[in-house]
Amino acid sequence: MRRIIFVLCLLGSISCAANKWIDIGSEVNIEELMQNHFPRLYPSYKSNDIEVTKVEQRLKDSVLHYRVTYKDVYEDDSDEQLLWQCIYLPNLHSN
Repeated sequence: MRRIIFVLCLLGSISCAANKWIDIGSEVNIEELMQNHFPRLYPSYKSNDIEVTKVEQRLKDSVLHYRVTYKDVYEDDSDEQLLWQCIYLPNLHSN
């Protein structure tokens, strides 16, 4: 039930910005997002080995997309890395 509410809250925030990437870093629990949707990266996030610098989402063709930008905290000159995760929402229909 909690996960459904989480997704619905996210959908409400992007309903008018379909197909456009919007920054949701201040609106989402980053730890929960990382744990649920980026399980390979979550241990590094949990141990503070990486810093999430940006979280974005968009809704396109009934698919919720997340983009997470992060960097290695131990390397001063590390480039930011980008991960992308898609979640299919079968009950949504694009207009």
